[in-house]
Amino acid sequence: MSRWVIRALDRSLPPACIATPAPLPPYERLSLKLAALLDARRIVVHIQGATKWMVYHKARAPGAAVALPIRAVLCQSVVPVDVYWSPDN
Repeated sequence: MSRWVIRALDRSLPPACIATPAPLPPYERLSLKLAALLDARRIVVHIQGATKWMVYHKARAPGAAVALPIRAVLCQSVVPVDVYWSPDN
């Protein structure tokens, strides 16, 4: 389990951005930490492509957020979440 995932999901830390690694270039990116996302009035998730659509369905199932960090957003009841999907890659 990567250290950045644990820090990003830790709601006790102040809301902020966190540098996260990416599997493809560019290799580093900024992500909002869970605490920052849950301070919003609404969360909008855009999913593009069949592969990410399958990940979305896996994330909606019970399980640990550290395995699929988006699960922490999708399975919470603090902030409304709207999900939009485009099948095109």
